[in-house]
Amino acid sequence: MASLALLEKDISCIYIDTSNYVNTSNVSLVLKNFMGQMEQEQKNKRIQEVMGNLKVLKIFELDQLILLLAQILSMLKNKQLTSNLRLIVIDSLSSLFSGIPTKHNQYYFNLVKELLFYLKSLTKKYFISVVYTNN
Repeated sequence: MASLALLEKDISCIYIDTSNYVNTSNVSLVLKNFMGQMEQEQKNKRIQEVMGNLKVLKIFELDQLILLLAQILSMLKNKQLTSNLRLIVIDSLSSLFSGIPTKHNQYYFNLVKELLFYLKSLTKKYFISVVYTNN
């Protein structure tokens, strides 16, 4: 999904990798597969342009994700974001919850509440699409 959005629109995307799976060669291959008929040199140039609009971040804890979303919101509010951010992909959200002990229900509840606040703010106030997987 992020690949198609990056190819078709002049947008930027933040891809949050929580499972250490994504790398630039995987993304480049996907982009090439979605490109139409064009010379290899043109494809490579277009991939470089598109990759400049994709930021891949590795995050392995829910606290880190919440902090990142807070920073993004702060940058948007203060107009410090120079790119046209329109998509955030979190792959995979469920893996961030696996390390949280279930006996700390209030702590867990507060984290989820804070996460939902940031996701809602991004989508409602700044019209940024947020896509997440649960694998």
